Amino acid sequence: HWPGRVEIVGNEFSWTSWSDWWETEVSLYWTDDATGLSCKGRADMLAVISDEDSKEWAEVADLKTVKSIDPRALAREIASMGYHAQIEHYAAGVEAVRGVPVERVGFLCVEGQPPYDVGFYWLDDEARAAGRALRDRLLRIVADAAETGDYPGQCPEPATISLPAWALDSAHGDTFTSSGS
Repeated sequence: HWPGRVEIVGNEFSWTSWSDWWETEVSLYWTDDATGLSCKGRADMLAVISDEDSKEWAEVADLKTVKSIDPRALAREIASMGYHAQIEHYAAGVEAVRGVPVERVGFLCVEGQPPYDVGFYWLDDEARAAGRALRDRLLRIVADAAETGDYPGQCPEPATISLPAWALDSAHGDTFTSSGS
């Protein structure tokens, strides 16, 4: 039910078919209901859509420069960088500010190296739920820290750290390389 469509000509991404549907760089400011925190975000792309019954919904997309648009590699990058939580934060902002449900969120991805391939991907329901859960957990941590004045870090106590196996192996060899090879 998405009214726009992606057109790729060579490695050029065409916005002409999207220009009537998408607002770009939409600033959002709202208060999170669950935590009371003041929130903000800037959605790269936002479409508020109405059907023939005057039902409105929104779709949010974020532009990302990525290493690869291969779906498996991209899924790893989205998860490791927390992009799924970031876009769900924008979705929460759209729902709070615009008052319409966000039915889909996605990423317009451009590879940062030649041939600069382009792909557009919607997050599935499971990825969206994981993004919302991560966003909510992080907002709760910030709200609790603001209330108590205790801001936990990743390493609140001294800890012991071990070197990776390659570094231990190279320490006993005849040559030293910083890359472990």
